[in-house]
Amino acid sequence: MTTWICKTDSQGNLVPPPTAVGDGFHPKTVAEILGWASGTWRVITEDEAHDLQKPSPEEARAAMQQAFTAAIQERLDAFAQTRMWDDAASCALRVSSPVPQYALEARYMLDSMDYAWSIGTNILNAVLAGERPMPTLEEVMAELPELAWPDEHYAV
Repeated sequence: MTTWICKTDSQGNLVPPPTAVGDGFHPKTVAEILGWASGTWRVITEDEAHDLQKPSPEEARAAMQQAFTAAIQERLDAFAQTRMWDDAASCALRVSSPVPQYALEARYMLDSMDYAWSIGTNILNAVLAGERPMPTLEEVMAELPELAWPDEHYAV
């Protein structure tokens, strides 16, 4: 059995440790950790320890939004890379290119990006408004439009 200890406040409530800032230690975070470490401690149950590790609803929503944003962007970038572009943005930048194929692909990429991000934003807003339950990542990806490069007839 694991023994857990945790800091408590003056009323005996558990006080979780401060969260890290970014990918490393920030001087403020180090000061917060040192400040948090001093004080009253007590042995806690495993259930209490697990409760401390659970993200708040705000943290869970932010993590969901970050995961969905990364997945949508990765999907767009991977699609652009099928035509040897570095990523979606490098493709979209060629929208005014005098090279017709580049302009065609860039216009399609811009339209695809706008449509994908519009759908993603609508899903997020519906979840935040309580109009729909939190979808899985797979459900979000299934709602995005299919990506297929246009032929020469795509309107620029």
